Formats: sequence, C-alpha cells, structure tokens
Amino acid sequence: MHVMQVIGSRIPGGAETFYIRMLAALREKCEVLPVVRRGSWIAAQLKEDGIAFEAAPFGGFFDLRTRALLRGYVESFQPDVIQYWMNRAARFAPQARGAVSVGRLGGYYNLKYYRKMDYLVANTRDIAGYIGERGWPEDRVLYIPNFAEAPAADFKSERASVRARHGLPEDAFVLLAAGRLHENKGFDLLLSALGKLPGNVYLLLAGEGPLEKALRTAAERAGVTSRVRFLGWIRPLSPLCAAADLWVVPSRHEPLGNVVLDAWMHGLPVVATRTKGPASLIEDGETGALVEVENAARLAGAIEALMADALRCRNMARRGEARAQADFSADKVIARYLEFYRDAQRRRHKPCAA
Repeated sequence: MHVMQVIGSRIPGGAETFYIRMLAALREKCEVLPVVRRGSWIAAQLKEDGIAFEAAPFGGFFDLRTRALLRGYVESFQPDVIQYWMNRAARFAPQARGAVSVGRLGGYYNLKYYRKMDYLVANTRDIAGYIGERGWPEDRVLYIPNFAEAPAADFKSERASVRARHGLPEDAFVLLAAGRLHENKGFDLLLSALGKLPGNVYLLLAGEGPLEKALRTAAERAGVTSRVRFLGWIRPLSPLCAAADLWVVPSRHEPLGNVVLDAWMHGLPVVATRTKGPASLIEDGETGALVEVENAARLAGAIEALMADALRCRNMARRGEARAQADFSADKVIARYLEFYRDAQRRRHKPCAA
C-alpha cells in the first residue's frame, strides 16, 4: 500500500509530534510519502531522522504553487490513500482519481476545508460526534485515537543523571508538563499553583511558543523562577519522564491530550483539568485526578494530595499504564488505520452492481 501523509504546519505542537510518531510506525507496514511545509519544524525533524520527504509552501490565499506541487507528488507516487492533517493541508487538496482522500481532525475544525475528502478521521469520539452533527454521513466518519510510544524498558535508569543535568535536588518532587506555550495550555495556572506548593516541588516545562516570555514573567511573579526549568521542545520525552514524579495537564482547552497517553505509557500519575480530552480519557481517582478548569488553588491541592499519598500515586500510575497498553499502543492504533485504509480502498474499487 502507498500512503501520502500531508501536513502544512510550520511550528511544533501535539498534532505535529504525533504526525512524526505515526510516520515512524506506519513506515514499517507500508510505503509512505510525507509531504510537509517547507522550512517547518517537521521538515527539520524528518531530516534529522534521515526520512525522505517532499515539501510545499502551504502559504496563504495567494499561494498558487502548493496545489500544483501536491498534484505532481500524487502523479509520481501513485498513492492508494492520501491523508491530510488539519485545515492548512486539506484546503490545498487536489483532485486525486483512484486515491482515497482522508481528512484527519484533532480539533473542532471548520469542515468547509474538507469538502474534497472521502472520509474524516477524528482522534476523539467527541470530535467524531461533532462531525456527524454537521451532516457528514455516519459511514464516512471514523474514530481512531492517537497512540503513545512505549519507552525503553530501562528508561528509569536515567533518573539520577537527568535530575543532575537539570539541577534538581535529590529530594525534589518533580512535576512535568509539556506542550505549546500557548494560553490554551494553562501553564500560567500551573506556575501559580507551583507558588502554592512546598519549596521542594520543581517543574520541568517542555515546549515552545508565543507565551514563553510571559510565562517567565509569571514564574517571577509567583516566586518560583528557581524551581522551573524551561526546556524548549524536547524529543523524546522519556528522559524527562524518568526524572519526573507527576505529570500535570493544566489546559484551558484540550480536545484530546496526547500528554495524558504519554504519561500513562511512562507509568506516571496524572493531574489534569476537566477539559474535553482528558475528561474523556481519565477515570477520576482511578487513572488520574481531574480538577476544574482555571483554578490554580484546586490544581495545587490535587498535586499536594498525591504527593502525600505514595501508594495512591503508584496505583493510579499502574492503572493508567494498563489502560495505555490496552487501548493506545502503536500496534493497535496502526492496525486500525491500516484496516480502515484497506476497507476504504475496497469500497472505492468495488464494481457497480449490474
């Protein structure tokens, strides 16, 4: 099977990270052609990983080049399936006779960009419901979740060295948070919560984005600058997971929350806000702790409660890890994608009844 994976993003984020993750897993099962934005973060990562790709501008309204380039890539690669990630890629989709066109949605996007798609794939059930409510036929909408990568069996052996590298005291209780430094992610709330926690609590914050300067100012205002490590975009996250004791997801808006899956797969307990994604994944008190959105005091309280109960932390982490392995492993999710691709091909090429 030949599959094109098209994405037009410029900067890193959850979808972009998962795009790279999915490419690596999919390439073991079929022929894959990544098509990415020229000069983007993804292009740099693929180059670093030695993965061949094609590129296009994916520019604004006056971009007349991208659709022509995509048409050329389709003609030369002859894909069976073309999967477009998010609006910017989907709006440049050319007509591709013989190939199944798939739009992949990780949010509540405007569906006008997906008119050329044969199918839409949502990474949460709620997003799939949103698509159906807007008139898409039920048999052309699928829910396929994201997956988390399983870490190396000995990843925790790095704990002491990673902590030393980041200047963390041996007795520190270490929080980990990751994502784009954007208002939706609520990292300002986490910094405020950190100011309400004991002085031995530290934060590793992995990510880049437009609010970095504002967040550094917020850390100063909360009096926690010495206890926060701004790390930039880190890949992979396993070394940070080895150093951490608890993963925090303080988002104001989170359709899925790849980070919940990552935390589970690494055996870390999770505290998250009750946004749509985490609330659909986490069983409160069992596989994680949920708190109300936009409440730094409640966030701090949930973290401190887990700090004081090591047994509860271990049990929560164990149940989360079991859930990740059962429902969100790479093997199971990629198998679902491949089954969908093959079924979509069969439907497209099924002979008409006499």
